[in-house]
Amino acid sequence: MTIFLDRISEERDCYRSCSEEFGDYLFPVEGQSIGVDHAHPLYGGISQIIPEFHESNSIGIFGINGKLSGAYSKRLNIDVDSVLKIRLPLDLSRSIYKLAGKTLQIHQDKIYLGIPELELIVPSQNLEARIVTIKGFQDASSFETAAQNHLDRLEIVGKVRVLTRSDGQPRCRTVKIHKKKVVGFGVRVEGLSNRDSLILQHQGIGGRRKLGCGLFAP
Repeated sequence: MTIFLDRISEERDCYRSCSEEFGDYLFPVEGQSIGVDHAHPLYGGISQIIPEFHESNSIGIFGINGKLSGAYSKRLNIDVDSVLKIRLPLDLSRSIYKLAGKTLQIHQDKIYLGIPELELIVPSQNLEARIVTIKGFQDASSFETAAQNHLDRLEIVGKVRVLTRSDGQPRCRTVKIHKKKVVGFGVRVEGLSNRDSLILQHQGIGGRRKLGCGLFAP
């Protein structure tokens, strides 16, 4: 009984700490369209306005959502639901408002950012990441094992699964950094406790958080 109560207390403390220390800031986005692979120029534009983002390893920048302009298009159309989501420690919240009302140059495209809304991170039994990259692992099978090992090191109990397309093939994605393409996979983690869900959303898996990699959400 004591162990059970200690676990409840631990999860409550973790939830309170996570809610107080981290949050997601959602900026409305206006514009025409952008390239699907826009992570690197997006980070470059943001860091020009907020240089201190270079110094923090806790910043996570999600890719801007939109609708493909065609079945095999490499362009995303910006619509009324498009947002830029940035996950960061709340002690950097003053800096984030520097982006409000700014125009960012994304290669040949321009986007305009509105006033952000804060969403606190909440637990979920299942989480997904659009792309996770782990250095040295570009095969789906070995990648899944490496991602599971990463969870084990964080002492997170959950089942890692590489997401698949409709044809059953692994959902492989790339992120372009200058002229280099880094390979990663869409990942789902299932069966998480509230505590472990919050930790995973804070810690992520792999690197390149500022390029949208390893960032989990319900």
